[in-house]
Amino acid sequence: MSEHLCEAINHFDKDITLKANDSKLIIDLNKIQKEYCTSENGKRECYSYEVIVSSVFIILLKFFMSRDDLKNNKLAEYTISWLCYKLNQKEENGITNLDDFHNKYIKENKKDIEKIAGIEGYNSYNDIINNKIDLKTIDIKEMSKLYLPLKSLCNMYTEFDTKNNNCTKCSKDAKEFVEKYNEINEDPIITGNNSYRKILFTLFNDYNIFKSYRAKKCSACNNVSTLTDISPPQSPIENFLEASEATLSSSSIASKLIPALLIFAIPVFLGIAYK
Repeated sequence: MSEHLCEAINHFDKDITLKANDSKLIIDLNKIQKEYCTSENGKRECYSYEVIVSSVFIILLKFFMSRDDLKNNKLAEYTISWLCYKLNQKEENGITNLDDFHNKYIKENKKDIEKIAGIEGYNSYNDIINNKIDLKTIDIKEMSKLYLPLKSLCNMYTEFDTKNNNCTKCSKDAKEFVEKYNEINEDPIITGNNSYRKILFTLFNDYNIFKSYRAKKCSACNNVSTLTDISPPQSPIENFLEASEATLSSSSIASKLIPALLIFAIPVFLGIAYK
């Protein structure tokens, strides 16, 4: 688990918030508003919520590419769950999956995003997304569910004091994580999708790593719960084999069915020809 990721998520969660007030959504950009608003020609203009969230997402990806190993995709996928959570908070934007988001906000606002995240960051984002087509079809609402246990897990990591092994909130955060994880693990939409299940499985492993190495050093967190087991995500080879088995099974049925139909059809055909 990357503490850099958790610290960044906590930072931007404080700076980008949405609040419901009398059926209206109030966007509070806090410090980010000062940084990403301009006062050209005497008019104060700010980038849209979606542009800022998109830019922050790209900044996070760029940051982790320079500091951590993104080859295993874990940090990228965690960051995408944060993005989906933020996008899902503003449902009126009319986007349902990452492909819609990519086309509507990333492509159409390329210049604005490059001003905030930089050209290099924008290009890095394109490389990651274009090389993982399955991510573009991810449902934003479903993916946002995975952010909730991630947030609890991040709290467990960032609030743990490595100097004096004191983590007063650890037990509470661990309990919240287990509850959210188990709830999602019973969701057939999540567990039935290999992309979602992969992230859930990664959360499972990161929680167990925390439990094995950190919780033992903390008196308030040495009795954290054990998670319900989850099947590991299938590899592309396993998916291919399953598809092949289904194809072979269909072929087997066809091979048995066609001769039977011929046995029935030939006498009928001959009878008609004889008449």
